[in-house]
Amino acid sequence: MLRAPAWTYVASVLVFGAVWLALNRQPIQSPGANELAGAYGAGPLVPDARLTPGAVGAATVSQVCAADEPAERRPPPFVQQAVFHEYGMDGALTQEYEVDHLITPALGGTDDIRNLWPESYRPEWNAHVKDDLEDRLHDLVCQGKLDLPTAQRDMATNWISAYKKYFHTDKPLLHNSSVIADRKKSPNS
Repeated sequence: MLRAPAWTYVASVLVFGAVWLALNRQPIQSPGANELAGAYGAGPLVPDARLTPGAVGAATVSQVCAADEPAERRPPPFVQQAVFHEYGMDGALTQEYEVDHLITPALGGTDDIRNLWPESYRPEWNAHVKDDLEDRLHDLVCQGKLDLPTAQRDMATNWISAYKKYFHTDKPLLHNSSVIADRKKSPNS
């Protein structure tokens, strides 16, 4: 049987090994991801399912709908850097991206790195457009018109297809996020 100092040594080695593996893990690149980035001058339009399959907590509809307006959370900078690294985008201009939750916390998504990806502000299908979808799905869930697992699954499967489905359009609606934000700020609305 190991004495206390031996257990301390074993625990230290295990912790060091886990930290080393986490820091030295090589990014997985999906076929065509670099091609997409080159074509749009941006990251992927939808996340790589191997890197970002989505992750949800044990949130219920009442928990998701408890707040009038879900709080927007951004992961800490070191997590954002890890996400860029995973996607092979270490040299990307971070101000052109949002490290976004695939499944928004407003729908029970977690801050797990498997739920985060670098989403561009530049192409037609961008972070602002996805924000509109997140708001729409949250509203539908809280109105009882859509069940939470379906909303989560639609976001995780392909957010652009979900946008087309729930907005009944093949193209993003223009500046919908900025119109909604302006309406919320206006004292007369």
